[in-house]
Amino acid sequence: MKIVDPGAVPASESHLTVNVAENCVMARIVRQGERHQANFTLKKLGTWKRAMKEGRKWVKATIVALPPKATMAGRMTSRNSSGFVGVRLVRGRKVRNGKEYLEWRWLAFWPGCPFAGGIGFSISRYGDKGAFMRAYLARDFQMVDREWLEAVTPDFMKSPEGALALRRKAQSPVL
Repeated sequence: MKIVDPGAVPASESHLTVNVAENCVMARIVRQGERHQANFTLKKLGTWKRAMKEGRKWVKATIVALPPKATMAGRMTSRNSSGFVGVRLVRGRKVRNGKEYLEWRWLAFWPGCPFAGGIGFSISRYGDKGAFMRAYLARDFQMVDREWLEAVTPDFMKSPEGALALRRKAQSPVL
């Protein structure tokens, strides 16, 4: 089976696969997890050229009728272990005076974050709930201004939204 390279062909052909073993051109489009597919066989159409032409026509007509692609931004996945998109619990090591210490922190990250690894909040400094809330707020507002986060976190923790976020928190560190 020969797969058409999406980068080398127009968008209408990126959904086409030439299946030599089955003597057909397969057209496939996936939207929101649902596959839309049609096959254009040589037995019916005679030549590869005609099969590709029919496949292009089908793709063009079908794409117009389907909803646009959904982005992954803000989508909860099975890999998420904290209960919130862009917030995770991280175990790290710190070395002080030649001794190695285990350190847990809550980390907030998002596309376009000015810090490559995200912004972290130490559990030993803020406690589990305080560090989590700072990471949650940093991710929610996509904010790296620690002074602002320090100022708003205590009030937010007392609010109904903050209490709900703490109840939904799916992880705690193993100390």
